[in-house]
Amino acid sequence: LGYLFNGVYVNMLAAVTIAKRSEYVAYAAGLGAAVNVAANLWLIPLWGMFGAAWATLAAYAAMALALYLAGRKLYPIPYETGRLAAAGAATAAILIAARLLNLTMTADKFWLRLSLVAAFPAVLALAGFLNAEERAALKARLGCRAAP
Repeated sequence: LGYLFNGVYVNMLAAVTIAKRSEYVAYAAGLGAAVNVAANLWLIPLWGMFGAAWATLAAYAAMALALYLAGRKLYPIPYETGRLAAAGAATAAILIAARLLNLTMTADKFWLRLSLVAAFPAVLALAGFLNAEERAALKARLGCRAAP
């Protein structure tokens, strides 16, 4: 999840770079550093190395949000935020299911983990990720016909 937010941060660099306002990159990096240090001081005593991982996630999320907000003012890019939220909700649903089923990385639960991975596209569809054109293309590819 931390890498996801790092990727979002890198994507958000486009707006400030196109607007030639690279000082916002420094502001976002400074914010990320401050969030990381504060979160590490708070979370490492509670959760050890997992606290450091969550602190890094919080830092990347803060950096991505900072560049998103700056980019909206400098060079607005029409991101499909609803679809991104649907993808995030689908991912969260699968992760929560994995946690509730106690799916650790052991050989005895391989098929159950594989089933959750295979269910991900269906969860994406249920979350509203696909638009009408994509649903029609998927139905055509799968050979589904409309009811008479």
